Amino acid sequence: LENQSKTGADLIFGFIFSPEFQEKNTSDEEFVSTLYHTILGREPDSEGKASWLKVLNEGFSRRFICDEFIRSQE
Repeated sequence: LENQSKTGADLIFGFIFSPEFQEKNTSDEEFVSTLYHTILGREPDSEGKASWLKVLNEGFSRRFICDEFIRSQE
């Protein structure tokens, strides 16, 4: 980050999609909660979490969801 060769988004993607994190085999609920904690710095609200789980169940990828969290105005 200091030398601007990576962005904050690059770092988040690096951790979330690292082999170590992938090996944890997190459920969709755990994944969404992790994004709330890591990116937004808070507990997920039940309505927001349910909405993201619905998006995942509709077939959108975890990478897409992560990108949407990163782009959040929050």
